[in-house]
Amino acid sequence: MSFYGVTSVLRDITLSILVVIIFISLQFIISFLYQWLKAPYRRFSDLKFTWTLFLSSIILSIFFLILADFYTIGAESNLYLKFSTSALLVGLAIFANIQESALPFKTKNIFGIVGVSAAALTLFGLIDQYMLYLYLVVGILYSLLFVMFTIQIVKQSIRPFRKYSFTFLLGFILGIAGYISISDYTINVFGMVSYTIGALLILVSVMITSLSINKFPSFSELNWKEKLRDIYLIHKSGLPLFHIAQDNGESVDDTSDILRGGALSSINVVLKNITKSEMRIRAIDQGNIKLLFGHRDPFILVVIAEADLQILHYKISQFFAEFFSLYKNIPEEYYNPKAFQPARTIAVKIFSGES
Repeated sequence: MSFYGVTSVLRDITLSILVVIIFISLQFIISFLYQWLKAPYRRFSDLKFTWTLFLSSIILSIFFLILADFYTIGAESNLYLKFSTSALLVGLAIFANIQESALPFKTKNIFGIVGVSAAALTLFGLIDQYMLYLYLVVGILYSLLFVMFTIQIVKQSIRPFRKYSFTFLLGFILGIAGYISISDYTINVFGMVSYTIGALLILVSVMITSLSINKFPSFSELNWKEKLRDIYLIHKSGLPLFHIAQDNGESVDDTSDILRGGALSSINVVLKNITKSEMRIRAIDQGNIKLLFGHRDPFILVVIAEADLQILHYKISQFFAEFFSLYKNIPEEYYNPKAFQPARTIAVKIFSGES
């Protein structure tokens, strides 16, 4: 269905919305590329980088859609529609590839292959009479992928990130509704106003999903459990109160743990004296091992991990919040390790991902 040759306020509003989609997408692309370039480690598989590629496909798709529905008719219009659909499908395939890598099971890039194949079939018109069924299958498959991706983000990320997973899924649903609304099948039923509503839904979808992606943790944050080595709660005097190893072993009475506790406590004192700073140490980078510190007098929680992750710092704060709700008025000089078994249970719960 085309606005070609039509002169109306509805046409002008619809065209304006489509143009706004292009400029909004371009702004997000510039923002995400800037963040990617400023990042200490840049990878082409980075979520924000692949999202810029998807937004680029949106820009191409909308551009060809404008040419097809506003400035051309007949065979030329159909050709631009094929370009528009193919660009969108390629963008979905690229973004699907990074989503698949976040799933807990191997998909062998099946979603990416489906997107590229559908784009090729559309562009070359190999099965024009069956395209509606093809798009239905592709829509169902990608909806399934986006739902699985959202579930994985929710399961592996911390609470502040989880709401953005749901807004991302909401944005995706609005995008699907938008593209359905601008299809000929929908316009034949509801009229040209359906096209305007669809364009508006796509605009809202681009904004919601992009803002959600901007808040997403990097994928390195999602496998934080695999990065954990050891967790120590120590008294500021150096006495270890509990130790959780990778196997959830406990060895507070072991001499080596006592030595480690004293060493970890001393590190803070020595570094504060050297730097002449009142700020407490939050992290120490020792090559492939990171020591992450949380301080709440008179206790120090030390998380030894393979990466300095935002999620782990959040969980340290979460531990102390629950810890002091349980041990409200504990004397500073009190450090009987047996009294801290409930605290160890809290730490196991938090750092196992149950909370």
